[in-house]
Amino acid sequence: MWQGLSADSAVAGLPERVLVVRDQNLLNPNAPPSKFEPVLPKMLIGRDGDAANNGIGFGKPAKDLPINFVPVPYPDYPPERIQVRPGERQLWRVLNASAITYLNPAVLFDRAPQPLGLLGLDGIPLNTDGAPRDFVSGQDHLGVPPDARVEFIVNGPPKGITGLLVTRTVDTGPGGENDPNRTTAAITASEDAAEPRSRLTSSPKPLPASSLPWLGNVTPVRTRRLYFSERC
Repeated sequence: MWQGLSADSAVAGLPERVLVVRDQNLLNPNAPPSKFEPVLPKMLIGRDGDAANNGIGFGKPAKDLPINFVPVPYPDYPPERIQVRPGERQLWRVLNASAITYLNPAVLFDRAPQPLGLLGLDGIPLNTDGAPRDFVSGQDHLGVPPDARVEFIVNGPPKGITGLLVTRTVDTGPGGENDPNRTTAAITASEDAAEPRSRLTSSPKPLPASSLPWLGNVTPVRTRRLYFSERC
């Protein structure tokens, strides 16, 4: 899994970290909102019993989001702890293993969004179809629907600064669940931080060229049009 990205020279020698995010029923379903949240209108419950989307970015979420099996429960979201060396450059592979929760991850230092170097989506490197081997797409947040994966380069915070890995609100529409702004992990800089378990090779070798044409250049045999609608 994710082997193709190792041929990208932009990640040569980088330590890599895998973060698996799941959703689960709320550990504190009857807790009042945290004091830092604004006063909200009456919470709505969807047909499936989860908190319905309110479109304002706050309120009770439909599900809690454990990260690597560490609970991050509503309403205060005590974060998982990630230690890195000050300013260390790492490759993060994030899997959204949730059933219904949409993620919108961003990294903040003192509330300021940090650049993320997007390299791959769903296990497919972006440096395909003639793109340079060191191709990196600069982003400050990444949309990750359920059952999706993203791979990106992130720099650790400077010494004395605590960073946050957050998921920004996602408007799931009138029939969707509530996916508000929330913290998932605190990123602390320490000279004594343990190295991640794996590190990419410092001398990457490209995968063998495919004998098949790039799918984007293949002329479709048949074109079909599908139409969707949503009624509330």
